[in-house]
Amino acid sequence: MYKITGAGRRTATAMLIVAAVVCVKGAQAYGYEGFTEPYRLVELAAPEPGVVSMNHVREGEPVRKGDAITSLNDKDLLGALAVAQADATASGRREAAEAEVALQKRRVEKLEKLRREGHSTQEETERAQADYAIAVSQLRAVNEELGRKQLEVAQIQAQIDRRHIAAPMDGIVTELLKEPGESVSANESHVATVVQLELLRVKFYISTQDAQQLRQGSSVNLLLIETGQEVEGTTEYICPITDAESGTVRVEFVLENARGDYRSGLRCKWQPMTTGQP
Repeated sequence: MYKITGAGRRTATAMLIVAAVVCVKGAQAYGYEGFTEPYRLVELAAPEPGVVSMNHVREGEPVRKGDAITSLNDKDLLGALAVAQADATASGRREAAEAEVALQKRRVEKLEKLRREGHSTQEETERAQADYAIAVSQLRAVNEELGRKQLEVAQIQAQIDRRHIAAPMDGIVTELLKEPGESVSANESHVATVVQLELLRVKFYISTQDAQQLRQGSSVNLLLIETGQEVEGTTEYICPITDAESGTVRVEFVLENARGDYRSGLRCKWQPMTTGQP
């Protein structure tokens, strides 16, 4: 067993101090490290359970906002929609009710004329007026029923639309999780993933000192480690809160990537002008 003398302890302490200084300097030279990420990543979920009938795209294909991605079986709803549309557009009852209203109106006008000439009784006129009011109310009831049928059509159409999952933005489909014939449940509703890569996001967790030097919209220089490319980013977000446990602040930079020059998932470094990295 070795015994450390006073001189040895002083030497060991000095070596630890030197090592710590070297580590700090190395951290300062190293800067902060993060990863490029899609600017937006959306996991598309089916709003209701069902069976996948078709995937309209393949993984890796670009899509525009509103393009169909995946459809669930909607044959049952299409049948119900056809019946509801037929009921909503049926004009026979309305035409009959309108004809009855016109007939009763002419009868009232005729009896009122005869009444003025003394050839009709008050009772006959009042009875005709009552029949006319009944005909008007029946026409109103027919129109209200047709209105409800039209609402039913809109409701079924909305159910059909929910079974067709569309892209919420311009982007690229990176995942299709269900094949035609597979079921989608409430617990497993994720059917596809779409990412936006025209911009890339890089997150760093930095010291408060370094965060205070940044301004939203300011430019920063970043290094893509795998490719060795130096790129310019823009400061998009600086968290207003310092994490009490780690003592760091989350900041987000954005890279222009309209031509697809940079890949998502690359390691990225940022060296602030004067680092205060913990």
